Amino acid sequence: MEVEMKVLFITSGSQPMPATKGGAVETLVEGLLERNETGKKFNFEVISIYDEKAVEESHRYKKTKFIYVKRNQTMNKISNLIAACIYKTTKISINTKGDYITRIKKIIKKNHYDKIIIQNDAKLVIPVSNVTNAQIILHLHNDYLNENIKKCEEILGKCHRVFVVSEYIKKCVLTIKNSESQKIKVIKNCTDTEIFNPSAHLIDERNQLRSKYGIKKDDIVLLFSGRLTKTKGVKELIESFSKIKEKNIKLLIAGSSWYGVNTKVKYVRELEILTKSLSDKIVFTGFVPYKELAKVHAIADMALVPSIWEEPAGLVVIEAMSSSLPLIITNSGGMPEYVNDECAIIVERDNNLIESLKKGIEELIHSKVKREKMGEAGRKHVVELFNKEQYYNDFCKYLFEEKS
Repeated sequence: MEVEMKVLFITSGSQPMPATKGGAVETLVEGLLERNETGKKFNFEVISIYDEKAVEESHRYKKTKFIYVKRNQTMNKISNLIAACIYKTTKISINTKGDYITRIKKIIKKNHYDKIIIQNDAKLVIPVSNVTNAQIILHLHNDYLNENIKKCEEILGKCHRVFVVSEYIKKCVLTIKNSESQKIKVIKNCTDTEIFNPSAHLIDERNQLRSKYGIKKDDIVLLFSGRLTKTKGVKELIESFSKIKEKNIKLLIAGSSWYGVNTKVKYVRELEILTKSLSDKIVFTGFVPYKELAKVHAIADMALVPSIWEEPAGLVVIEAMSSSLPLIITNSGGMPEYVNDECAIIVERDNNLIESLKKGIEELIHSKVKREKMGEAGRKHVVELFNKEQYYNDFCKYLFEEKS
């Protein structure tokens, strides 16, 4: 009888698993765990921060063991804030996860693993490698390993493989001296095409949700979904929206400053002030749980991802396409790798960004036929290339593959 591979996932320690508080990385890992319940190719274990709701959710998994680590969340937030301020002024990265790393090392010492997958935190690679002979795979969802990262060569050297979400992130890793292209594997993100499926939502359900947010039946709804931070381009989107004269349009802003939290930070308050004169046309939903997000998609007519930073990939892009929503995105990082001309309008991040967004929005507002055609093309694109089955198969292929 073939022995199943024992694989440990180490999460970054910021959001719990299962993904009860959202998070793109956590959602993707959860998809792998769920698929493995039927595929049964691996014995998975997951180290996650403690969350009461996550513990309850974990009981439905038969092929995954969850190991929870309790952290002082107040001290963790203070440490992260101090570290962020230091990095902003000095570009020096401070490790704020000493307690988490200590617990991880103790867990690994007591167990045997064939492979250890570190999710999106390059700083964990060296301490983990010091206590195990297991093959270490770093799964990067952001630009967290490049030539400017301290000890980047040592970190890369300790990795058996590096999984990345886009060719853009791969290029970032390849800036490191002596890096090897064959060591870095691109595994494109996926989404649940059954959850994000426009045909899964009844017209009555759609109308009820529109009514909840004060949206009329014939209003054209623009959707922004994601964290409300400067890098996501929300302010620029609002400014472009304010220039559009059509009366029957609404901008639905679904998200908060951090996953699962509706605390209003300075930037969110600035957005609310900016939208005060447009309060009848702009709606803030606050944080929307992942499993409710598809319902929000169902009341929208188009989706916008106006990121002004280098977006590694953008899970929201795939979710919008899966929901048959036409897209307007910026030419940012790895996002263009996930779309094509049939389903998305791509605008440049330059001094004309606000005007370019306005032009793209107006183009879609004025043509229902174009919106529907782009939406259908996007849905087809995701179902063919970015479904959960494809993601699991790619993951398995590279996990079983021997280093060349």
